Parts: sequence; C-alpha cells; structure tokens
Amino acid sequence: MAFDYSGLVTVAADLLDSFGREVTLKVASKTPVDSDKSWGARQTDAVATDDQTITGVKAVFVIPTSGRAGLSDAGAEQQRAGTTTNKRRLKVFIAPSELGGTVIDDSWQLVDGTTTYEILVVNPVRPGPDLILYEIELEV
Repeated sequence: MAFDYSGLVTVAADLLDSFGREVTLKVASKTPVDSDKSWGARQTDAVATDDQTITGVKAVFVIPTSGRAGLSDAGAEQQRAGTTTNKRRLKVFIAPSELGGTVIDDSWQLVDGTTTYEILVVNPVRPGPDLILYEIELEV
C-alpha cells in the first residue's frame, strides 16, 4: 500500500501562498552579441512575449546551505553578507499550481522586483506520484 501524498500538495500550496512573495517567471530568450562568435559569447536578453511570462507566482526564498550550493563555509558567509566577490545564489520553492501546467527549466529567469535571477536547476519534489513543489536554484 502506497502513501497518499495528495494532502501534502495542499499543505505545501497553502504554506507557499501564505509565506511567499509575488515574482515573475519568464523565458530567458537570449541571442549572442556577435552571431559569428556564438560560442561562449556574452549573451543579452531578448524581450519575452506574453505567453513566455508568468506573473504573480508566489515564491518562498531561502539561502541554500553551503554543501548544497557548492560553496565553502567562507563562501556561504560571503553570500549571506551580500558581498560582491561571489555570485549570489538563492533557492526558492514554488507550488506547481502557480505555474498553470507550464513546465519551467533552466532556460527561464525569475524576476523579483528589480532583480533578475538566472534559474540554474529546477528540482521537482515528488516522493510519490504527486508533485508537491518545485525547488529552484537561482543565481544573480
């Protein structure tokens, strides 16, 4: 007999709705600065169309622990202090119901106010058949 995880889906959605803040997800359409040198070239954002943007998504932000973020303890402390020596990494949790069936991956960006985060990894938390939430690693 398998455990019924459907109740956890509701609890996770309620908690994320209660404690999350509204963000925008958009496809990070990118084009190389120099099309003749598209390998490793610095890329710039293209304008996302309306169907590539999801607004009003509730997200809960957390600072990842040093082991999971790939940072040393010193790097994690610098990140918490907000120094500019390392890129800042964060983690967010989002309920799948917030996405309206859209599948997001590392080609998307998360916009929180005036800060745009690159999505590094999207981890669906699915201990059974039910998708409970998305754990998303960000970098700015």
